[in-house]
Amino acid sequence: MGKVAGIEDWETLDAWLSGRSREDKVCIVHRAAMRVAPLFWNRLGEDWARKRGLTALMSLRLLLISGVARSYPAPEVAAAAAAADAAYTDAAYPGGRIELAISSFAIAVEPTTATAFATTFAVFATEATAYAAAFWPSVRMDCATLEAGGDPFTLPLWDGPVPERIADAWAQTRQEWAQAGGPVWAFWTQFYENALAGRPQDWPLLYDIALIPAKDWKGGPDRVHPIIEAMLKRRADQEKGKGEVAQDLAGLPAAPRPTIQQVQAALSLNRVALPPTFDAVEGFIALEIARLQSRNHQTDDEAEEARRMIRTLSFLAEAVLQMRAAVPAEGPAKEIQARDVEGLARVYMKKLGDLPRIKAEEVVEGIWSAGKGACQVGLIGCSAALMVTLGLPALASVAAATLVFVPKLGSDAIKGAVELAKSQAKP
Repeated sequence: MGKVAGIEDWETLDAWLSGRSREDKVCIVHRAAMRVAPLFWNRLGEDWARKRGLTALMSLRLLLISGVARSYPAPEVAAAAAAADAAYTDAAYPGGRIELAISSFAIAVEPTTATAFATTFAVFATEATAYAAAFWPSVRMDCATLEAGGDPFTLPLWDGPVPERIADAWAQTRQEWAQAGGPVWAFWTQFYENALAGRPQDWPLLYDIALIPAKDWKGGPDRVHPIIEAMLKRRADQEKGKGEVAQDLAGLPAAPRPTIQQVQAALSLNRVALPPTFDAVEGFIALEIARLQSRNHQTDDEAEEARRMIRTLSFLAEAVLQMRAAVPAEGPAKEIQARDVEGLARVYMKKLGDLPRIKAEEVVEGIWSAGKGACQVGLIGCSAALMVTLGLPALASVAAATLVFVPKLGSDAIKGAVELAKSQAKP
């Protein structure tokens, strides 16, 4: 593991982090704080916490925003992180003085999670030392994953069993939250359980929660929980009917940040061109579904194949609707919108490849003129144009690969193929 193998205390971790990106630093800091967060929650009934007015919600806000900051390092998230950091500092350390019980590397993360991480370990410095046998292998696991180009957020928090004291603290906290009741405490429980097990988080939802105004967070659970509950309901309503699209998105690996930035720029630049392009794609999908539904199928196999194609086309239609909804109506596109569009574009193109290909012999036999292939060729051509307009030319080439011929509408390529076939048929 090279340098990673030598990470065994704050000083060596500080040295390793000095050569990493801000996103990598946030990742390591966030997961380190998440590991010991149950110790903090378990002690909120003690005098030191009550006197400062510290609550589980204050720490959850910091932890959630730090996770979002790593996944969406956008200016609006950085501003939310700074506000959350300041609110926690004012409560935990009146006057803004922070006693660090760790290396100064946390400050290199800028405001995001620096206080959450530092104060968590300031309070539990002695206990954290007691967990060194489990803590440092887990940190090394994260660092090695980053060096290999992987994502530590897909891994459990602990490289091995959760230390007994922390497991007990989390079990007690989870019970207290369950007794408090309500969908929001259930949401916070799931948020931590997902991180503990390395399960995917709903980052778009967490992004929306992270950007709840600071004035609402200051109102505590009574003010912020109804807002989160409304977001949870809207999210549930949005997921209804998405079915396979949502499932495919959930299992999709994250795209490189330069790709997201490319899409973000394209969304802003091509805002006027995108609606008619969406319209064209949706029109071809509708035409092909109508053609399949109107046909008299000669065999059960043919009928089943038509149903399969309609399911595929319906998937494409839903993905296009979601892409359209993610394009900003005005102003520059946000990074989260670009991430949504890029993911939807990938699952769209993958599903597009499930459509049968147009074969040369089908064109020659006149199936083109009968309309069997016309909609598919038009759909694939428009899909390729859409990918280019979204700033994803590489995916446009995927569209081209789904056909033997990828002509323009009124295609010279198909005309040429037919003429060539006719000339070869002459005696």
